Amino acid sequence: MASKRLRTYRPYDRYAALCVGRDAGVIHDLPAYDVDSGGANLQARNVHLRIEDDEEPKDFEDREMAEPNDTQPYIYRAPEVMLDIPWGTKVDIWNLGVLIWDLLEGRPLFTARGADGEQSVEFHLAKMVALLGPPPADFLQRIETSRDYFDSDGSWRASAPIPKTSFEVLETALEGTDKTSFLR
Repeated sequence: MASKRLRTYRPYDRYAALCVGRDAGVIHDLPAYDVDSGGANLQARNVHLRIEDDEEPKDFEDREMAEPNDTQPYIYRAPEVMLDIPWGTKVDIWNLGVLIWDLLEGRPLFTARGADGEQSVEFHLAKMVALLGPPPADFLQRIETSRDYFDSDGSWRASAPIPKTSFEVLETALEGTDKTSFLR
């Protein structure tokens, strides 16, 4: 059974996010929010994106590639971005997945902070390893930065401890088969 919190708040959250896009002039023709039905009729055919200048996406992409450390909010950063490994659109999929987790759970999956409370790539990567296991060796061999955190076999070597946690422990919004299906 899905969480009551999700049924109660999430349609409005999604609609509010789309309104931000509309107000920025990127989304237009947004359907009205219907309080009685609990949301808007959000379907692909009802949301239309508009970019007036074809150069804008190219300029945006060039800026993102020139400054990779600023490409994602710290807690949503993909491993490639943290390790300064050349990256592409896959980091957007990572970013979306972590954002969906945060919307579902109402809290971040990764705090990305060390024991001192400061942002820490090392502690961020340690939690990723706890949840996903070590990255494949070929991934780590793409750049030398990874050697600060992993040995040549892909084993964790940094000083931050790998936390004892799992997705099963962290996921609290769903129950039963919904939880099992989500975590599969």
